[in-house]
Amino acid sequence: MRANRLFWGLAVIIAGVLLLLSNLGLLPVNAWNLIWPLGLVLLGLWFLVAPRLARGDRETRDLALPLEGARSADVRISFGAGRLIVGASGVPGQLLGGRFTGGVRESVQRSGEHATLRLEGVFGGPPMVFADNHGFDWQVQLSPDVDMRLTLETGASENVLDLTRLRLSELNLKTGASSTEASLPANPGQMRVKVESGAASVVLRVPPGVAASISGETFLSGFEIDTTRFPMLDKNRYQSPDYATAANRIEIKTEMGVGSIKVL
Repeated sequence: MRANRLFWGLAVIIAGVLLLLSNLGLLPVNAWNLIWPLGLVLLGLWFLVAPRLARGDRETRDLALPLEGARSADVRISFGAGRLIVGASGVPGQLLGGRFTGGVRESVQRSGEHATLRLEGVFGGPPMVFADNHGFDWQVQLSPDVDMRLTLETGASENVLDLTRLRLSELNLKTGASSTEASLPANPGQMRVKVESGAASVVLRVPPGVAASISGETFLSGFEIDTTRFPMLDKNRYQSPDYATAANRIEIKTEMGVGSIKVL
């Protein structure tokens, strides 16, 4: 964890120094033109070096948690580095099932028909930690029969999220240096998505027939929006023409650092 903070702390300091020199007129080029490629170089170094900073348990564990009458749930997944796959369970009566390589801690609290579930890597804490040279490998299946709010906290990871069959009212994605592809629910009713990321690539797929409103605050990010479905209203804001009256609609808000976001 100290190495993680030191690495990214130095990256921020370097970016700040470049901006300061640029503002003082001491750089022959625009600092922004240096920070973007520098960020990619630092990210690549982190992927190469960080897996050797920590070693973890590579055992694989199968986990199954029953519904026990739950009709709604708050689910929080705190994931380190590696590969995370999230989808819908095909097992009746199961709140969560999955296979977890690299270690997992689970906690479940129940109150009437509501469940609060948390999964975290064996290291716990902030997710920007590597289990070992291979990282974690989690395959998570969630019940499609439960109204759910889902929060994902991921580090340097590849995240593949097939949420099309899930009943989500809210998705919060907080991610570091990662790649995320998420297929959003096909029948969400009214749903909110919030993406907070650092050096990340995020692709959100909105199913046909679902309206969306997309807005974002970006630092060194690129917006790529399917404007045939979601025309631009103003700077960094896009919206389906029928959003106000659509039965199925998703509000998407993004806060991006170095990286890109696509909404398709």
